[in-house]
Amino acid sequence: CTKALAPTYVVKETADRPVHAHADHKPDLALYSMKFGGEALTEEPSGRGKTKVPGYKAKARFAWNICFMEVKFNESEDPFVAKNGRVLLPSKTAKTRAQITRYIVEVFLRQHREFTFLVIIFGHKARLTRWDQAGVVITEPFDYVENPAPLLTFFYRLSRATRAEQGFDTSVRLAWGKQISELKRYKPKN
Repeated sequence: CTKALAPTYVVKETADRPVHAHADHKPDLALYSMKFGGEALTEEPSGRGKTKVPGYKAKARFAWNICFMEVKFNESEDPFVAKNGRVLLPSKTAKTRAQITRYIVEVFLRQHREFTFLVIIFGHKARLTRWDQAGVVITEPFDYVENPAPLLTFFYRLSRATRAEQGFDTSVRLAWGKQISELKRYKPKN
């Protein structure tokens, strides 16, 4: 799927690399923009000593990601099963649903977002999901091995979308110079 991405994006393996020791939040893969933190995430200790080399492994940076991907090896691990037009929530996949929900919560805590995406891969099937403050929209599962077009199209379009189309709240702006100085001088009145 990396060929579907614009050259300004990178996919990192983030499995087993929590942000800090107290977190178990570690999605398997994450899409980052090179403009907004992706380049800084390319270094990881390698070999003996403290040498750092560019790579595709990184810590899960919830403040910088564009989209996470969770990978399960069996089709039976689909966290959302549909039957007769209704989504069922099998108890055997409750752990996976809790896991991906934690990722989404972390994204909303660390980013100004209107919505975010998460791709779930289970065996040869995948689902695309769109999360916002009200809930989640889930696609039907599709076989990405037999028909990779939906997955490739999703990443192609996501990598060429504007920040607003990627779900970022573009009304939020970083404070600069004078604003930061004013904030540092602020003293609450008793």
